[in-house]
Amino acid sequence: MSEDDRTTGVGTGVAIAVLLPGTLVVCWLIDLVVYIRNAAGQGDDRLSDGATLGWYLGAAALPVLVSALVLIVQLAIRRYDEHYSIVGTIAALVVLAIAVLTNGQLIGSHVLSMVR
Repeated sequence: MSEDDRTTGVGTGVAIAVLLPGTLVVCWLIDLVVYIRNAAGQGDDRLSDGATLGWYLGAAALPVLVSALVLIVQLAIRRYDEHYSIVGTIAALVVLAIAVLTNGQLIGSHVLSMVR
């Protein structure tokens, strides 16, 4: 294997694959706390439907925006270095898909319950 054929960015890709799911966990913890405050809160502790939706949107922005930014950066790097590892790109795509699906379902169901 020549030096030009060596894969670069493997460590970065592994770090992304390990750390990026943490944004999902933080988002889900925020969603859980907000859901409990909305459903079980009493008096002033209970969140309004609008505040709940705002918290859900804010929490969803964390993994979606971070993984989208990582994806853009990884694709830009890969464009200029064809031997750059694709691990970070795949991890960002997976986290982005999970974030959009789980948060989309949560936000959609909350909006439907607000409309009713």
